[in-house]
Amino acid sequence: MIDILEDTPLYRYISFETFTDIVLSKSLSFVHPLKAWEDTYEGYIYRALQNDTGIEKMSEIISELNTEQTVKEDFPQIVLEMSRNRFWCICWSQEKDSVPLWSIYSYYNKAVMIKTVASDLLHKLNRQVSLCPVKYYDVLNLKAEIEKLFEFKHHPKDTLPFKPIDALLSKRKAFEHEKEIRCFYDASLLETEYEKLPIAIPVSIKCHISELIHDVQVHPLAPDWYANTVKMFCDSYGIKFSGKSKLYDLVFD
Repeated sequence: MIDILEDTPLYRYISFETFTDIVLSKSLSFVHPLKAWEDTYEGYIYRALQNDTGIEKMSEIISELNTEQTVKEDFPQIVLEMSRNRFWCICWSQEKDSVPLWSIYSYYNKAVMIKTVASDLLHKLNRQVSLCPVKYYDVLNLKAEIEKLFEFKHHPKDTLPFKPIDALLSKRKAFEHEKEIRCFYDASLLETEYEKLPIAIPVSIKCHISELIHDVQVHPLAPDWYANTVKMFCDSYGIKFSGKSKLYDLVFD
C-alpha cells in the first residue's frame, strides 16, 4: 500500500553507528510504535487502551457517537486491541536538509542523512510494507480520533470501515516540520502469533542496501575527519557519498 508517489524522495537522519548497522546487517529495524516513540500522543487511541481511565473515556465517546446502534458497544475496542501489536514502523521524512532534523539527530554536528525513494522502500525489502504520510493536527483528542477512525453511519453490525494503521498516523502540528512518512510492516501477514512478539525488540527486515540507499550526506558542519570516515565506509560498500550537506554554503547570485 502506498499513499504517496512512488518517485518521492525520502530521507532518514541517523547516527553513523546506526548507518553502519544498516549496511553491515543488510536490514532495516522496525520498532514498535508504543514502545519506541517518545511523544506520548503517538498512537493516541492505542495508548488510551492501556489504562482504565482511557478505556472508560473511550466507551463513553463510542456510546455517544453510536446513536443508531450500528455496532456492538465494545466492537471498536475489540478491533483496536486486536491491532495493537500488528504494526512495526520505521520513520522517514520528505524534507531534505531540514535544520530541525539535522539538529535533533546530530551529536556535535555528527549525523548522517540517507536518501531513498518511495518505490524502493516498497520493493527492495523482503517483506511487504506500506507507506503512509503523517497527518498533523492542532490538537489531538479521543473523540476526534474515534470519529476519524470509525464511521458510525448505517453500517451493519461489526462491519465498520476501519483501517487500524490510521490510528498511528496522527501527530500534533508542533512536529509538522518533520514532513514524516511512515513505513509500516504488518506482522499479522507472516507471524501467526504476532500479538506475542516482544515489543522491546525491533523487527529486522532484510533489504538490498546498494539498491535501497541512493545517496549519503553528512551534517553540513561535520568535522572533516568525520566526513572522510563516512566516505571511506561508503566507498567500501559501493554506496554513493555526496559529502557534507551544502545547507550553509554561502553563494552570491
